[in-house]
Amino acid sequence: MLNKQTLQKLNEFLNIEGKKYLYYHRDQDGVCSAALLMKFYPGFTAITKRGPRFTKEALETLISRKPEVVVFLDLPVDQEQKSLDRLHREIPYVKIVIIDHHIYEKNMNSEAVIHINPLFRRKVYQSTSYLVYNILKKMVGNKVKRFVWIAMMGAIGDYDLSNSGDLVKECRKSYPNLLGKDPHNSRLSRGSRLLSAIITLKNWKGAGEALETLLNADMYDDFSGVRKFKAYQKEVDREFERVIESAKMEEYEDCKLLVFWIESDLSMVSNVSNFFSGKYPDRIIIVRKASGPEWKLSVRYQAGKINLGKLMKKTVKGLGTGGGHPKAAAGIVKDWEKFRKRLLNNLRKA
Repeated sequence: MLNKQTLQKLNEFLNIEGKKYLYYHRDQDGVCSAALLMKFYPGFTAITKRGPRFTKEALETLISRKPEVVVFLDLPVDQEQKSLDRLHREIPYVKIVIIDHHIYEKNMNSEAVIHINPLFRRKVYQSTSYLVYNILKKMVGNKVKRFVWIAMMGAIGDYDLSNSGDLVKECRKSYPNLLGKDPHNSRLSRGSRLLSAIITLKNWKGAGEALETLLNADMYDDFSGVRKFKAYQKEVDREFERVIESAKMEEYEDCKLLVFWIESDLSMVSNVSNFFSGKYPDRIIIVRKASGPEWKLSVRYQAGKINLGKLMKKTVKGLGTGGGHPKAAAGIVKDWEKFRKRLLNNLRKA
């Protein structure tokens, strides 16, 4: 996947002169992978996205800007093949780079597209921050090692480090005071939670603030010591406690399923599902929250006996969008009741 020819082609794409746009997922992994790439390949206009879906207006806007290069990080835009096809029809010369780790629908590699996903070769879980860091090691050498702490924060934000042992080892060697013995109980873990709080409170503006700060940071304290970010964290923590206490639970014992309905002005479904997944590790957890006419869903299952990414793709078909990883997935649907009935049916069959 990362042979000499692919790396050379990727370097050429990233160094093309002209208008360059970088879309990154609005979470810790997306922000950290974007920061790493832009430290060594500047000149991109960075835009954060909740998911791979392009609205008609967003696609029209991108086409009108006539980009030379478009990069997607931590976004499974292979699910948006029609949008990418139209982008190429309207701008035949555009180059596209996709670096992602979600369950894919199609390998998009072609003369004008570089699509990197570890799942093309084997069944592993590696964050996009992990992937970008290791790609940069091959392309710019040891210069990227001073920013291993950024890659580690992104990887911790995606929780599963089982296939990222080399990154953990390298970070611990360079920054033992930041990582310690347990990555999920370390200063970098607190930094990852701080990133999450910034995004949760300030949404797309927060993702932009965090990215800009990381781009200008040489050391971890340059990010973690920002006073306004600490204030964001306190505000989010207060709202999180309120949401946990007021969450309404539905139990489906035969499916080992717990559904939590939350209400908040903040986007907290992911954080809340992580909390309840830790509390009930042997249960499938779904957290749902109304967002206008739609429902935002976050799904977790630590036992991993059912592939949640595949389950969500199958269940949301015709109802919305969704997918993810074996132990963590997400979705957006308009009709909760239809989704719920289909989900229960799929779980009972499984």
